[in-house]
Amino acid sequence: MRKRFDPVLTLTAKAIPDVIISYKGSDKLNLMLMALQFIYKTPELNEKIFSILEKKIMGNKMRTGRNGMDLWYILVLGVIRVGMDYGYNELCHAANNDRILRKILGIDDFFTGEIIKEFCYRTIHENVSKLDVDTIEEINDLVCEFGEKLIKKKRKN
Repeated sequence: MRKRFDPVLTLTAKAIPDVIISYKGSDKLNLMLMALQFIYKTPELNEKIFSILEKKIMGNKMRTGRNGMDLWYILVLGVIRVGMDYGYNELCHAANNDRILRKILGIDDFFTGEIIKEFCYRTIHENVSKLDVDTIEEINDLVCEFGEKLIKKKRKN
């Protein structure tokens, strides 16, 4: 049984929409994290994206049993893997050590710096590998389409 994301934060985790991501020129990772943060806090867009993920990853499986990796983690790590051209070792390292990535995943303790959740290589590989490049491109097209609508609305105003 997979959840889209766990809306209940630990007492010390910062809410994903409140994470401040600095824009440094063409820092590709930060741009991807900003896009993921936008997806997270835009209900209309994240509903469509999570529907795609549920269809791809969960398919016709029963929604019972032990919890699997949240779809949010799979989405974030899958986008970072493809966008940064990371192998699974590099992705595992980033997921466990990059503070901004961990904040967007919703698992960084910003008070103490303690590790709330740590990913092992096998867990990342077994879950993120279910998200293929075609699905990420489908999600990317959806985000671009949504962005174009926003731009058109701003131009009309």
